[in-house]
Amino acid sequence: MLRRRGGVVALVVGAAVLFGVLALFVSPRVGRALGPALDAVGLGGDLVARRVVARGLLNPRGLAFGPDGALYVAEAGAAGRERVQVAPKQQYRIGRSGRVSRIGPDGDRVTLVEGLPSTLTSHDDDVGPTGVAVLGGSVYVLTAAGGTSWGDSSFDNAVFKIGPGGALASIFDYQGYNLREPSLARRSDPRADVPGGMPYGMAAYGQRLYTTDGNLEFVLELGPDGQARRILEYPTSNHVLTGITSGPDGALYVAELGPWPYQEGSGRITRLDLDGQATERWAGLTTPIAVAVADDGTLYALEFTAPLRQWPNTGRVLRRSQDGGVEALATRLNFPTAMALGPDGNLYVANNGHHSADGSGEIVRLDLGAQSPLVRLRQWLRSLHAAAALILHSSFVPGIPVLTHSLVQLLRTTHIGSPP
Repeated sequence: MLRRRGGVVALVVGAAVLFGVLALFVSPRVGRALGPALDAVGLGGDLVARRVVARGLLNPRGLAFGPDGALYVAEAGAAGRERVQVAPKQQYRIGRSGRVSRIGPDGDRVTLVEGLPSTLTSHDDDVGPTGVAVLGGSVYVLTAAGGTSWGDSSFDNAVFKIGPGGALASIFDYQGYNLREPSLARRSDPRADVPGGMPYGMAAYGQRLYTTDGNLEFVLELGPDGQARRILEYPTSNHVLTGITSGPDGALYVAELGPWPYQEGSGRITRLDLDGQATERWAGLTTPIAVAVADDGTLYALEFTAPLRQWPNTGRVLRRSQDGGVEALATRLNFPTAMALGPDGNLYVANNGHHSADGSGEIVRLDLGAQSPLVRLRQWLRSLHAAAALILHSSFVPGIPVLTHSLVQLLRTTHIGSPP
């Protein structure tokens, strides 16, 4: 009788604990509320260890490492108080709060150049310095604050070389180029409605810079002397080209956010040869905004948000191995906007990259060689389940093996803070 009663009590207690864990991990409202606290102690759903290595950034966008191990960050800025009318129903808020920061290996942030154009558009988008690259020992920045002209040419999209003391030298008039030579999408699709373009990503490879445009839908090859050519042009404005990087195979890899309203699985990663040959490399992604490629060909995709709208705290990093297996390395990122592999072999992600005019932008490092506490907790629960099954044989307190098995299965599949 005592053994039967003890078993019943264990089942009741086990069920109560299990329902409590389910409420914590599965309920979107509870998950979003407790998510930051769980992240702080390493239980936010990541498979790898995660650490914030830099704070105080203003809408961080492009990332690039220099030969000295420093990380350069393009920051779109916090716009400004001045308002300008760019169209009958479009009013922008503008300022010169864009900048490029250098973050040393010790984590210290230094402003490399500041006072760059920054805009908050009528669509509530923060735009400004968006791409950064290191080529031949020099740092270049791509600005994106003026796809629609409104009278101040200093806000026009451009590529600059950053010199000593933050001196800027314009090497390419991005806006003028697009106005003089409209892209294929601009000529054939009314959705390509930003005449000067909406540049986003920039990467260096060989002796050239490569940029993407999310409205005019092309990849541009640019020499340090300003010579340019489009190596890829889509005829329709429904790809939304974002991040770009080079791979170990000598090709470029481009993230395509996908067509509005950004249905689940509508984005992809495209492999692009330098002669313009494009091949789909990874389909079925949701709002991919950046891509990274390891030396062994492993692909990493950064998803900006969950589908259909901008959901806070739903960005994530996915890894695809060469055999096609996909796993989520990190979840609960808040509007992440850029990603780069560091010289230490770890991933660096620009987090809070949208609506962080208050300086809440940050750089998060994902240690690819270190397991997160959540993974260790899973292993501990598996050990607990095995020990309980072995010692108790499910006879005296049958609820323990059942409970631990359920917890293991739950932690294997949970995604904290999904949209409702």
